[in-house]
Amino acid sequence: MLRIFSKHPDLFPEESALEIPTDPVSDPIVDSKVLPIFAKDLSFGSGAQLKNYESGENDESRDNDSKPKSFLLLNDLSDLLMLPKDMLMDKQVRREVCPSITLSLIIQVLCNFTPDEFCPDPVPGIVLESLHEEAYS
Repeated sequence: MLRIFSKHPDLFPEESALEIPTDPVSDPIVDSKVLPIFAKDLSFGSGAQLKNYESGENDESRDNDSKPKSFLLLNDLSDLLMLPKDMLMDKQVRREVCPSITLSLIIQVLCNFTPDEFCPDPVPGIVLESLHEEAYS
């Protein structure tokens, strides 16, 4: 499982700041307590929202030469959400677009993908079948 962390408790008004994990190494993405989006709202629009969030956080820490692992994961997740889903059947595309996300997590994200106004189509069944076959063969 993969999680990302937020320094912004106002993104999660229903939870206190004390309940939000702050350790980006030991806590992975897709936990609603730490994502700047709700985990159940995995859509193209939330991918764009993540990209904007990640860009803003990176601007604040430009003095670091390398991105923290959490930002790499956040960037890969946002790219995954915004990519045309049929392209994910190609291993090379997955390696280039989301190298830090495992195939099993890609499948989990796609199973929870919600169509929105930016991408009104659900994930094609053939994509999920192909990824499941690759993961379990």
